[in-house]
Amino acid sequence: MAPTTAREAKDARTPLSGDGHKPLKSNSLNTESRGTIVARKLPIASATDIGAPRRGRWGSLIVRSTVQKSSMWTAALIVLLSLLGARSAHGDEYVIRGGDGISIKVMDHPEFSLGSQVRPDGMISYPLVGDVFVRGFTPRQLSEIIAEKIRPYARDAVVTTYVNSFFNTRLSIQGAVRSPGAFPLFEPISIIDALTLAGGAIDQEVKRVRVFKSTGEIRNISLESVWKSEGDIREREDLLLYPNDVLYVYENFKFKWHYLTNSVYLLATSLFIYDRFS
Repeated sequence: MAPTTAREAKDARTPLSGDGHKPLKSNSLNTESRGTIVARKLPIASATDIGAPRRGRWGSLIVRSTVQKSSMWTAALIVLLSLLGARSAHGDEYVIRGGDGISIKVMDHPEFSLGSQVRPDGMISYPLVGDVFVRGFTPRQLSEIIAEKIRPYARDAVVTTYVNSFFNTRLSIQGAVRSPGAFPLFEPISIIDALTLAGGAIDQEVKRVRVFKSTGEIRNISLESVWKSEGDIREREDLLLYPNDVLYVYENFKFKWHYLTNSVYLLATSLFIYDRFS
């Protein structure tokens, strides 16, 4: 009897399995005529497929949303760490200098809290400890130093250091330099570096300079002997300039012929006038 409908005709063309049932359909499975289900080998995902959105009605949306949220959290964490790092670096970049006014606070120990001005030698006087060298340290580093020094009297003390005022000092450079003037100076500087600071000497063969110390002392220094000396001249104590010092650079004496010719001309003119009208 012939099939009466299209569906019956399609079923008639479909072979039956061994148990009389139609074979299963699957994208990832293969069937044999006996009805045994054989797994098809799936392709291995490449490196570029990892993390890519899955196909499907909901899977694609879920994976894409998860990746976007993860990226947003990672970016936010990076920005936060960058801000914290910048804040820390900015807070620690200033180092204490001579003449600065500082305050040291010790929690629960007011007897160790004080305000002081850093002396020119970089020291401050601290209770029960004596002189403490503070120049060149950041406030955080100085807090750690103070906490260690007072440990015998205040164990595990919490110390905080503040810089209340900044001492503005200058070095005056005058004489035969290209840019004379007063320059901000917070730390000792060598005469050689001071000349560079003022644009260099007008005469590259400068031989003598004079230093007027803030203490009232006057030093005459021969740069000829300095250049001939051995070792690092920038580390020599006698060549260091301190805040409020004055450096004067002498101009080398050079015989200038035009001075002689002008003098001879004036003398000859005077003699001519004297002889003419006498």
